[in-house]
Amino acid sequence: MIRLSLGSRRRNAVALLAAILVVAVVYRFIVQGYLVSWIESATYEDKVRRLVDTVGSEVARLRGFPPPSGISVRVVSIEFFKSDTRQSLENDPKLIAQETLCKALLMVPKDFSLLEKKVGLSGIILAAAAGTTIYVVREYFNPDDKGALGTIAHEYTHVLQYVYQPHYDTATTDSGQALSALTEGEAGLVADLYTTNATGRAFSPQIPEPASQKPYGADSGWVLDRLFWFPYEHGEDFVYRIYQGGGWQAVNQVYAKPPSCTAQILHIDRLSDFQPVSLPNPKPVRGDWSISYSDTLGEYSIQLLLLQALRPVVAESATSEWIGDNATIYLSNRTYLLQWQSQWKNEESASDFAVTLSNFFQSMGGVKESELYWDFDGRLITLKQSGQKVILVGSSDKQLLLDETEQFDFSHKDAT
Repeated sequence: MIRLSLGSRRRNAVALLAAILVVAVVYRFIVQGYLVSWIESATYEDKVRRLVDTVGSEVARLRGFPPPSGISVRVVSIEFFKSDTRQSLENDPKLIAQETLCKALLMVPKDFSLLEKKVGLSGIILAAAAGTTIYVVREYFNPDDKGALGTIAHEYTHVLQYVYQPHYDTATTDSGQALSALTEGEAGLVADLYTTNATGRAFSPQIPEPASQKPYGADSGWVLDRLFWFPYEHGEDFVYRIYQGGGWQAVNQVYAKPPSCTAQILHIDRLSDFQPVSLPNPKPVRGDWSISYSDTLGEYSIQLLLLQALRPVVAESATSEWIGDNATIYLSNRTYLLQWQSQWKNEESASDFAVTLSNFFQSMGGVKESELYWDFDGRLITLKQSGQKVILVGSSDKQLLLDETEQFDFSHKDAT
């Protein structure tokens, strides 16, 4: 047995005591840190929930609906929406076809990533609503800021829409943008009316800015950015005009037959008696192709396409007589085929659009090859007009493009 001297035992005891003190101090800081963080988190979430309860009851009263039960609040991080978007869209065949369509129509450059654009747009979300759940992004949302009132009023209105209004599925970009203009426009108007009452400031509904040409040096995804903001920039003015004519009852009636195209948002006089034509998916004349993606772009998207290179007065005039379109993309390995038919009010407006589109191609730097097609660094496009229709064929394969152009069927009757 080894015996320790008295001095050694004392030194060991002191060392043990010191170690215990160090552990205690470290533990205290760790526990204290977690506790402070938990208290701050609880305080923040409690503030958000109280804000939702306070604002929500007033918004429901303003809108004429009973406050729904079962509303939940979730506090999330910036990465919540970004990671969800990436996981849901990565390697999605539909997204790949949509990206090909955007590139074939010269809406974005050849090296553009639609996935990264959608992830980036999801990363600017301040708050959102899904069903009866309201999400707020902690890094962006400050419940003590005055702007928080309008944000919560906006999202609470979406909850009311989910509970009390009919739901619709939209199959195209155009119909989706139109329906979003109704829902986002109502939410924006309710938020502005609520904050006017809550703060006493003068009521000022959002009025859309006039159309503008793509600025020099703008982001390569400028068209998609403008399309993303369309429901917010144009929706409130659309809903406010309806509200002025008949109050919330008139707005409720629009939900029974909502707008089906952006033309009805841009031209509110077309809301009741205008219905876009439905054009069939074209069939390629050669090759074993299957449809990868089919869409209706609509007046606003086509206007944005032209605004990349043309003045607003030209783009608006050329697209104002739109009555329908169908853009269908086919993919086979690394080859694509695009067939885009657009229909216009009469032959004159179709001719005007065809000429404007040709001028657009020239302004975008397209090289005209033997009067047959334009070449945009491997993106080939040819254009024809037939009566009220303008037909564009695009491909990355020259012979395929020429074959499709020669044999394109112009004999089918105009859709009604």
